[in-house]
Formats: sequence, C-alpha cells, structure tokens
Amino acid sequence: MDASRQPAHRSGARRAAAATLAFLLLAVVVTAVSLVPVPVGTARAAMSPRALAGVGASPVKVPGSPVGKQLDWLLGIANRLPLSSEEISDHFDAAILAQVTPAELNEGLASLGPPGSSVTLLQLSKVEERSLLALVQIGRGRYSVELAVDASGLIAHLLFRPVAAPMPASWPGIDHQVAGLAPEVSFLAAKVNRNGTCGPVNSVLAGTPRPLGSMFKLFVLGALANAVREHRVSWDEQLRVTAGIKVGGSGTIQDAPVGTKLSVEATALKMISISDNTAADMLLKLVTRSAVEEQVQAWSSHASLDVPFLTVSEMFALKYHDFPALADHYLSLRGRADRKIAL
Repeated sequence: MDASRQPAHRSGARRAAAATLAFLLLAVVVTAVSLVPVPVGTARAAMSPRALAGVGASPVKVPGSPVGKQLDWLLGIANRLPLSSEEISDHFDAAILAQVTPAELNEGLASLGPPGSSVTLLQLSKVEERSLLALVQIGRGRYSVELAVDASGLIAHLLFRPVAAPMPASWPGIDHQVAGLAPEVSFLAAKVNRNGTCGPVNSVLAGTPRPLGSMFKLFVLGALANAVREHRVSWDEQLRVTAGIKVGGSGTIQDAPVGTKLSVEATALKMISISDNTAADMLLKLVTRSAVEEQVQAWSSHASLDVPFLTVSEMFALKYHDFPALADHYLSLRGRADRKIAL
C-alpha cells in the first residue's frame, strides 16, 4: 500500500512535475511503497553547530557567500515547514519554480526527515562563490547536499543524496542500528535450513505485533496460492476491472478502463511487484475474505488482530472518512461478527 495512501489520481502533467521534484530534491531510495530517507541509527544525535561547540566539537562555519546564505537558510527551515509561496519565491529561481509547485517543494523537503527534525551541518567541501557540497544530518538521516545559486543568489540547483551508514559487522551492531530507526522497531533475521525448516538467527522484539502496511498482501497471495493448488482458481482465469473495485494509492490498475480484463497471474504480479492496491482487492474478492483469514491463522501469531481481514478500500474508509471517529467506533466493536456487520 502506498505510504501516503492518497486515493487521488494525478494527471500526466502532475506526474511530470513529481518526477522533476524527485530529480531536483529527492535522490533517495525508492521502495515498493514509498520514498524514504536512508536512516543512520548509530550516528550521534543531531545537534546544531552552536550545540556542537558546547561539547568541544568544532562547528562547521557557513560561508558568507551567496551560496552560503542560501545554505544557512536551508539549515533553518525544518521547524517552519510548510514554507509559504512568498518565502519559496524569495529563495528559488524561476527555472525551478516553473517545474515544481510550492506544494511539491514543501512535500519534498518534508520527506527528508520527521517533522521538526534537527538539522546539523557536518562538513563542507568544493566550496565556491556560487556552489558547494555539504554533508548534513536531518534527524537520523545523513545527506550530501549539492547546492548552487544563480547570478542573483537564488537557488538554481538543489540535490539531496542519502549517505548510507556503514554496514555493521555483528548482530549487536545491527541491533543497535535497528533500534535507532524509530521509537518502536521489530526485526527478525531467519535462515531456511537444508531440510526446509526456517529458524530465527537474530531478532529484536520479533514477537511484538506491528502494523503490516503492504505486507498484508502476502496473506492474500498465500490464500491465492492455496486456491490455485486446490484447483479452485487458475492462473489463467480472467478478472474484470469494475468501477467499484478500484482503489487509490499505489498501483496502475486503478487507471485502467472499466471492463479491462487481467489474468489472475497478471493481477498477482501487479499486487506484489508494485504493491497495486486495486489488484489486492480484486484477488481478495476472488479468494474470499474467509480464505485470507485462514491464511492469517496459519502464518501469524496474532491472527485475531486481523479479523475481519480488511480490504484496502475498507482501510482507506476508516482512515479518511471522519477520522478518527469512524475508526475509533470500529475498534470499539467487541467481536468479529459486530465488525463484519459494520463493514
């Protein structure tokens, strides 16, 4: 499921603008569900240059040149996002603003770290009058920042590239890095043995239930595989896209004309390869909710938390319709039967 979970469709022009924004601002790792900064975990806590000076470290001095002034401005905006259109116009040149809207610019900047993240300038290199390369820490993520200004001192080029943390050489090192990713983190490394069994190698709170995100689609895939094995469904069976089955967020089937036919195999490939939300709901409807719940029972130690097993459309309804009142009411219902009636 797309991390933003936004059901609205973008036009071709908006997609082009988003691509431009990604080129200008967000040279970061793209996962199946989202665009995220690379976490550091073991890096020291982010601190301002003044705070660094207070603990004996040498703060990095921002040059007083035109490009230095823009860097100084960038280092101070984290607590003020989103920026107004007027402030953006005061700092970015016309060429960038012709390709990226203020809303998209704010979205790109905000995605570099959690709201209100501390921003630390760690290093400067290749410093010229109108360009420089900086190493900054935003929250727990480190980025190299290419920055250049035009003849008027306005930002003409801005590119953030994630700087990956060194790979830990031991499980304790990995545990430490994993623990720094977020306030609540679980991790499990397992090995498939030669006899076909799978056993844990290392874990951090592996038994603690966590929100699944797009991993819920693996349960749908498991139920589908069972149905194919039992000859209740065939990979070549054709599914039809209907107006009612379409759901927003990640995927492309939502953009297909009503009546479009896809094989079960093609639909499953869409669900797993690009986390297609409409594909997931099509397959869940095909194999039935009860079959997916049986798969959850077989694979999960906390199966009761996913009963009833929600479709993407139902999850979106709980999150976006009168939130949190509708979601709170649903969670307050006592049993599976009551919740199924509510759906």
